[in-house]
Amino acid sequence: MAGKKKSQAWSFDVILAVIIFVGAFFVFYALTKPQVEKSADTLRSDAELIAKELLSESSPLNILDGSTIDEAKLQQLLSEDYPALKSQVRVEGNFCIYLEDQDGNVIYISREPDVTGVGSPTMSISSIPCQ
Repeated sequence: MAGKKKSQAWSFDVILAVIIFVGAFFVFYALTKPQVEKSADTLRSDAELIAKELLSESSPLNILDGSTIDEAKLQQLLSEDYPALKSQVRVEGNFCIYLEDQDGNVIYISREPDVTGVGSPTMSISSIPCQ
């Protein structure tokens, strides 16, 4: 009879531990889920803002002359200080603007040194820093 009580007590302890673990998992998930959604929403919002800025003629990010890229505007954008540019555009996250050809290959904006884009030096495109 003493053996039965031990096994019953042990089973109750295991069940209680599993319930606590599962509960803790759901609490953790519930606390982190809104942050992930907010982060994704922020990234989407920043991407839309940058896309609009690229098309706006009055924007510091505008490098287009009609439907083609104006190389003088692009070179001027390359010379801009990233923190100043980021504050002008008013985005929360970091960004990198880069060009691709029809096959999806990254086009180097400048060869000396290799520059793949305009934006945050902490970001990389094809393992090459954005700036």
